[in-house]
Amino acid sequence: MVMKDKGANMDCENVSAIIWDFDSTLADTKHKNMNVTKRIIERVTGREPEQFSVFNSLDEYFIKNTRTNWRVFYADAFAMNESEINEAGCLWTEYQKNDETRISLYSGIADKIKEFANIPHGVFSMNSKDVIKNVLSRHGILEYFHSVVGYEEVGINQKPKPDGLLMCIEELGIKYGIIFYIGDMECDALCAVNANKILNDKGYDIKIVNICSRYDSVQELEEWSVTPDYVANSVEDIAEIIKMFNA
Repeated sequence: MVMKDKGANMDCENVSAIIWDFDSTLADTKHKNMNVTKRIIERVTGREPEQFSVFNSLDEYFIKNTRTNWRVFYADAFAMNESEINEAGCLWTEYQKNDETRISLYSGIADKIKEFANIPHGVFSMNSKDVIKNVLSRHGILEYFHSVVGYEEVGINQKPKPDGLLMCIEELGIKYGIIFYIGDMECDALCAVNANKILNDKGYDIKIVNICSRYDSVQELEEWSVTPDYVANSVEDIAEIIKMFNA
């Protein structure tokens, strides 16, 4: 199913780029992220992961982790203070790189990337840049991505702040047209809204269209403070949306 926000205003004619979130959009990272979180929590709190109920199951971890941003999740689930949360954030990239849990792309993603090879692709994610590039390389599609912006590049300026998305657009060299930003969380949609405002204020002829990927999402759209331009319940839905603009 493809749903469109009736209020969305598409003024541009060209599809100039497709920018993807990584976790739960391009790749299924649930197992790896839980394993990494366990090790970080043990390091920062000195407590065994089994002492925290959020690790009772993968589903429980995934639901609680993705219903809010990671800082709030760490505070609520592990009773961490601001200093401990900052320490945990600084460990994320190192622990992601050292964890060997295998990450798989969602079924059909690689084929769709190749199908739209005529359009520049990018990634803006709060995961590690090196982890993202390694996964894309292992699946034979890294060559289609001309910009990968990860946690290392944005530091504290994380989603919904638009810094990383704007950085990705700049690296892609886009000056006009429609840019799709595809992500599964409210912060992705807010990031697109915030980036659009900055681009509009600066006079750029660019429109960022947000596609909410729902094929592995647990967030309730009714609870969001912003409505995505489109909702895609499958990888094929994403392709259909892009084709509407790229005929």
